[in-house]
Amino acid sequence: MKSENNRQRTSLISIADVLKTGDRMSTQDSGVLGFLVPGFEIAVSVLPASHQGGDVYGIIFLGQSRTAVFIGDVAGHDFSSSILATSVIDYFEKNMEDLQFPNIFYKKANRDLYRSFSSVGRFFTTALCVLDAENSMVTYSSAGHPPALIFRSGDNGKIEAIGEKMLPIGFEKELSFPLTDTHFGPGDRIMMYTDGISSGRNSDNEEFGMDRIAASSSKCDGARPSVKSLLSAHDEFCLDTPEIDDRTIICVMRKD
Repeated sequence: MKSENNRQRTSLISIADVLKTGDRMSTQDSGVLGFLVPGFEIAVSVLPASHQGGDVYGIIFLGQSRTAVFIGDVAGHDFSSSILATSVIDYFEKNMEDLQFPNIFYKKANRDLYRSFSSVGRFFTTALCVLDAENSMVTYSSAGHPPALIFRSGDNGKIEAIGEKMLPIGFEKELSFPLTDTHFGPGDRIMMYTDGISSGRNSDNEEFGMDRIAASSSKCDGARPSVKSLLSAHDEFCLDTPEIDDRTIICVMRKD
């Protein structure tokens, strides 16, 4: 049973699915919203491809200088996907205190949500990081989601991909998920995105891919400019092709 003190320390900053955020966000600052939490600057963009989508995201302050940030994508673009996305949001919101252990949270979430997803032949890719300002660390786990990118402020601008290739939630009933801990110092940025970004294609059927994601934001200074630059590069690359998937991006920068 969760303690009352733990419940009081955890606070919801933002949590939503594409249906609740897309239209509103697409009219604000080129589709980018900004959030400030202790030690970090966060920028989010959620742009829907249609009225029925499955992208979700959340930002939750866990207390003691720690913040959880997650992103996810329910397979499909129909009413069932939208309903499942809303149920995922509800699950995250009801279990916020458990997010401090990302891999354990995902193992339990997979067990709890498996029947809902498997009964309609769907699955859910997702990534979750816990940001620790006091210890300058990020703890990361993912379930079938595209790798996140960390942009280092020093070390000659080194870019690191994190996140092992794993099965998504809802694919099998019993799954385990790896955990990655890494230093996250002042000026470092982490970029998470759904496959509406990485799998976008141009008129020659070339995929946008992770290398272009990295290149578009490598020289940026700040979370919001990083997201704007990625959106601009993606729009230019996919200019002559129809938008068929929701696009969600989250960038977190460690402040001094």
